[in-house]
Amino acid sequence: MFTIKPMIAHTEANTEGPLEQPLYLASDVEHLCDPVYQPGIQPLYLEYAKPSFASQWRIEAADPKLRPELEGRPVRVS
Repeated sequence: MFTIKPMIAHTEANTEGPLEQPLYLASDVEHLCDPVYQPGIQPLYLEYAKPSFASQWRIEAADPKLRPELEGRPVRVS
């Protein structure tokens, strides 16, 4: 979970002082049947107060043996 703590200065529009709640980086799960789905592009947004499931992230190391050009194709058994 990525947390961002913004520092918002006093302005005429913001008289309440700095925002005390952390912001959480979130993204919705993409579906292939989505009309706005674009491969390789993941829209992000910020949540505040209580994080949801959309703000749970998993960072994985790249596997050098993984070949993206063969993704979704059968693998030979040799």
